[in-house]
Amino acid sequence: FEVRTAMPATALLTVVFLHLSASDSVPVSSYLVLMDKVYLLAYLCIVLTLLQIIVINAKYNKESFESIQRVIKIDKISFVVQIMLFVVVFMVLVTQR
Repeated sequence: FEVRTAMPATALLTVVFLHLSASDSVPVSSYLVLMDKVYLLAYLCIVLTLLQIIVINAKYNKESFESIQRVIKIDKISFVVQIMLFVVVFMVLVTQR
């Protein structure tokens, strides 16, 4: 559990610092620019991953082989869904006026 939560937590910290450093180079505005929207989307994906890890850890027995196989299947499906969500929302954001 600790190892599975360490990567998204590190990714969250990295994205926060990248967002802050990128925001320093953009003029201050009262509305969200595309960069802010992309970072918000990245935050959403990272938080969803953390929530998934917490729910899976609480729900499944780590001792049984069937439970481990089910967690692996859920991880694979979640990975594909999150990548598709990111790509679709990103394309919508980019094509917006």
